[in-house]
Amino acid sequence: MLSLQIKINKIMMNIIKSFLNAVSFLTIFNFDPINSNDKNKTLVKSIKFFPLAGLFIGLIIAFIYIIFDKITSSGSIASIISVLGLFIITGGLHFDGLSDTSDGLMAFLKTGDKN
Repeated sequence: MLSLQIKINKIMMNIIKSFLNAVSFLTIFNFDPINSNDKNKTLVKSIKFFPLAGLFIGLIIAFIYIIFDKITSSGSIASIISVLGLFIITGGLHFDGLSDTSDGLMAFLKTGDKN
């Protein structure tokens, strides 16, 4: 029975470490739960927790929106602050992807036609 409990504890610790590693990769929060020389291996293990980390980020942004919607009574201001919060929390990761996508969509234009 004790051996089973130890195995369950190890599995739970691996799950928590993988989740924290996913959050560390996708946000500015630095949990650094794994002291390993092979960061690529730990990142690969944490990929399955990216949706859960995204939910965590989304809940933080939703909380920011709700608070500022109550304070300002304006959905527009609360939305702007929420987007700024997303930018700060993710370190601009999503906005970098947005700019890369926009750059790729405009790539078919000639150099002088982008204005």
